[in-house]
Amino acid sequence: EAGHVTLAVYDINGRLVRMLVGQTLLPGHHEVVWDGYDAVGRAVASGVYVYRLTAPQGVVTRRMVLAR
Repeated sequence: EAGHVTLAVYDINGRLVRMLVGQTLLPGHHEVVWDGYDAVGRAVASGVYVYRLTAPQGVVTRRMVLAR
């Protein structure tokens, strides 16, 4: 179903690093690639980050590792 979707990346301390998606999406398969940069264009350090996907169906939060 269509709905408003947000996908955000946070550092391990819970600070927002970058908002990748914040819009209404149509049903179907969608793919987003994070380039390892923060909201102002600075490269972030290697390490553990958390992404949070929020959609009408619910919220998913997972950890990921950025390795440079």
